[in-house]
Amino acid sequence: MTTATIDEATKVALNNLPEEGNGYAFTHDILWYGIDAIVHFYLMTKAKEISEEIVENFMRKYDVNFDESLFSVGLEGIKRAGVFIPQLKKGRIYLFSLDYRAKLLFTDEYSYSGELLKRIWILSDLGDSRLIELGIKCGKDMWRNSLKTYEMTKDGKDHKGRDMYGPVPSEVQVLTEKLISYYSTLILELTPSE
Repeated sequence: MTTATIDEATKVALNNLPEEGNGYAFTHDILWYGIDAIVHFYLMTKAKEISEEIVENFMRKYDVNFDESLFSVGLEGIKRAGVFIPQLKKGRIYLFSLDYRAKLLFTDEYSYSGELLKRIWILSDLGDSRLIELGIKCGKDMWRNSLKTYEMTKDGKDHKGRDMYGPVPSEVQVLTEKLISYYSTLILELTPSE
């Protein structure tokens, strides 16, 4: 259980954002990759709690699928579990897709991620505690890297100071800071102390 909260006014404002004009850094680094990172982290954290007897319940609750070598989860199950996700974020999250290399470059620090991103996930992997722990680490690392990229580019410039896609509007930045705080608190509260 978590006490991470986001106020109703912020939820409404985030849910009422238009599909366009929110700034590349918000759309790309927070709405796309950032929330994907949160879903990875959250689902793997919850997978730690399952036993063989309740795998089917877990799969139904979170709408988990293993189809055509893709491991995916629907957002509605995550939302029903109490995690706020803005309405602009739609569809399924394909966990450990090779697309996430953008947030987990194959450096020594993230060398573990290659195993997760190249793996053809199957149902029995949810019972592999080593893979689940790596999945939790991966979600946290993706979130941290999404935040770094957002901070570097929210003013509309790339890491070298060149103009990109325009800045994140100030009102969206305020909402984004609240969303970041909410998700960061969620991660802190769901991460066991060592």
